[in-house]
Amino acid sequence: MLLTPLSARTSPHLGKTKLTQYSLLQVYLLTNTMDTKHPVSVLVWNCNGISGKRHQLELVLDQHKPDLFALTETKLIGSMLDKEICDNYTLYRLDRVNSSGRGGGVLIGVCDTSNILVNKITPEEKGEILSLDLSIGGFSFSFTVYYRRPAINSIDDFLTWHRNQTSCNQLIVGDFNLPDIDWSKGQLKRRLNPNMHETFLNFVEASDLEQFVDFPTHTHGNTLDLVLSNLDLSNPISEPSCSDHHVLLFDLFSEHPISHSINNNNTTPFWNFKKANIPEIMIDCYDIETKISQQVKVGAPVNTVWETFKSSILSSASKNIPSKRRKPTPSPWMSKSTEREVNRRKRWHKTSKIHNTAENREKVSKQSKLCDKLINRDYNAFINNHICS
Repeated sequence: MLLTPLSARTSPHLGKTKLTQYSLLQVYLLTNTMDTKHPVSVLVWNCNGISGKRHQLELVLDQHKPDLFALTETKLIGSMLDKEICDNYTLYRLDRVNSSGRGGGVLIGVCDTSNILVNKITPEEKGEILSLDLSIGGFSFSFTVYYRRPAINSIDDFLTWHRNQTSCNQLIVGDFNLPDIDWSKGQLKRRLNPNMHETFLNFVEASDLEQFVDFPTHTHGNTLDLVLSNLDLSNPISEPSCSDHHVLLFDLFSEHPISHSINNNNTTPFWNFKKANIPEIMIDCYDIETKISQQVKVGAPVNTVWETFKSSILSSASKNIPSKRRKPTPSPWMSKSTEREVNRRKRWHKTSKIHNTAENREKVSKQSKLCDKLINRDYNAFINNHICS
């Protein structure tokens, strides 16, 4: 619609009231035809093994509520169920197989209540690369997480994968393990293995991707976790974590709004152990022991034995322990004193981002260590109380 200047449409017959109405109409039409940016929150974390940090992941997700998150170095095995890792997110995993050595593994989580659609899942067989083709309304993009093992002195798996990509809109995150690049200056530090680092730096400069992280993401002061994209992103920020890597947080701006539905179907059971049928549970446990002993004698794989144990325990619990569904409170195992210390860490971290002094950084570091100890203490006490009570 072409709007002529307001002065060209004024006449002696147009009173003051109509003039005001025309002004409001013009402003309304102009503001509603402009492109609006809709933020999609994203979280990235090298957790260095998620099995022992599931309560930490629960705390981080509950605090930031990202629409998408990506984890590297998950160190998961195939027998671990997604529901054992976190709730309220659909997980897409690429666990490292035994032939590639211990550790590794990548994961992407998509919020269950969001309107983000997963159109295609593409795991890369020759590297630890997992890519999802996503869409929000009419806005489509690929979200990829990558992990490079430090023992491999090559970035060729990532470069080969990227050459075969056809998606126009790309968001790539992960732990690239390239400490010899100074991203704040866009140049090499010239320490170890300069060829690999220079190859990757040249790739970024020649591609249409921009690397958004220019601050340390590791406790040793290196920038290892990167965010590459040709989309409109906010500048990432970092938060200390219980891992040796910091948590990265940023917003992806979508052309279509992201919405969240209200999820009333809570699938997490809350067990009433005081009313459990203990005699029946003891009988089931004897049967489980007999069943597992037979599997061990015939040399059944460890994963098979574990699945038998896990499914049998859950089956016995569902029969003999009353449970009900209710909306869980965020981190019910955390004490009030620990919550205060966590909130204090958040405030000090925000202050250190504004006033980046050595004193403030030291305060954040000490407070983070204290919070990690308190969180582990509360979580272990919560678990022991339920097991031993």
